[in-house]
Amino acid sequence: MSQSKYLPVDTWKNTYSSGDIAEETYHIFQDQEDPEYFLIQGSVKMADYAEWERGSYEYEDIIYSPSGQPSREEVESRMTDFVAETHLNDYEREFGADGRRNFPNL
Repeated sequence: MSQSKYLPVDTWKNTYSSGDIAEETYHIFQDQEDPEYFLIQGSVKMADYAEWERGSYEYEDIIYSPSGQPSREEVESRMTDFVAETHLNDYEREFGADGRRNFPNL
């Protein structure tokens, strides 16, 4: 998607520190040609919170929202779902969908 057709409407950053640092950055852009569509972008950097959560994640999606700009909570929820789905896919790739690849006696 070309960002030149999108206007920035909101940007924010969340930083969490409970022994380890996690940083989230979000952007919402509105489509200039069809204002009911929004481009959302998110990035999350996680440092050693838990071994399975380490790393950085980038997310981009288009939201159709005829009632106006999507809420920050909706954008953050989509990013959380994306990170959780990524972890699940990684787990299934490593252990198999039912865990039997590494635990054949289950």
